[in-house]
Amino acid sequence: MKNKKLKKFLKNVLIYLIIYSIIAFFVFFKIIIDNIIEKYNIHVNEKDTVIIALSVVFIPLLFILIFYFIKNRKTIFTNTEDEIVKITCLFLEELKYSPDETKNTLLKTFPKYSVSKISKLYNRIKSKKYNSNISFLYIQNKTHKTRLYLTYILLKIAGIDTVLTIEEETIILNFIRKLKIQKNIFEKIKQSFVKKGLKEERKILEEQNRQKLINQFSKFMLPYEAYRIMGVSPSVTKIQLKKVYRTLAKKYHPDKYVEKSETDIQKAEEKFQEIKEAYDVIKKSKKF
Repeated sequence: MKNKKLKKFLKNVLIYLIIYSIIAFFVFFKIIIDNIIEKYNIHVNEKDTVIIALSVVFIPLLFILIFYFIKNRKTIFTNTEDEIVKITCLFLEELKYSPDETKNTLLKTFPKYSVSKISKLYNRIKSKKYNSNISFLYIQNKTHKTRLYLTYILLKIAGIDTVLTIEEETIILNFIRKLKIQKNIFEKIKQSFVKKGLKEERKILEEQNRQKLINQFSKFMLPYEAYRIMGVSPSVTKIQLKKVYRTLAKKYHPDKYVEKSETDIQKAEEKFQEIKEAYDVIKKSKKF
């Protein structure tokens, strides 16, 4: 926040300095021209001296501005929404979408665009002259809100099938790196999609591996370990065991941790599974 205020302040100072410099140059050249006229006794009225001074100051500035516009014409006359569409198209290309699938997805994502406009932008991307770095650099220099909007669009497309694959996430992370967006901000946007039902392939695989480990653990779980986990003695009756199991299962059921952090939910799931496995081991051991 402080950096933004400082940048804004320095920008305003620079603008005032430029204006002051132009005025100072005008006054300076006006004085020089007046001295030359007086020295050589040239008959020129006051209006003409002002015009000459303005010409000396503004003609070089005009050439500088023309040069700047020529050099940065691609950036100056670029439409932000068009560049967002181009980067989205690049994302779809990375995902190996066919040309027709790419165009249809773009039309659904950007309903304001016509078929001809989408085709035109698509053809521009496919041309050899197109440089993707220009699009990324353009959006990179735009507001933080614009860059977040693009990240949202990419996640929205990736989540069409309700599953965010590892490949899709890797490509998006590569894109946001080019857009200078921090990973923790990307994670927050992603979580908003997860709450709406988006599933992550990475989390699914992690859960599958965790379940495998739990199953392997349960195979080798000894009865005394199961008694320790359940907090009961070897003399426990069937009714007592069932009562303890229900109490613990209710306490550590994942549904009770929905509003908690992701870490707490994972711990609860692990504990719940452990209790379930221990209960099964004791039942088999005591032949209940």
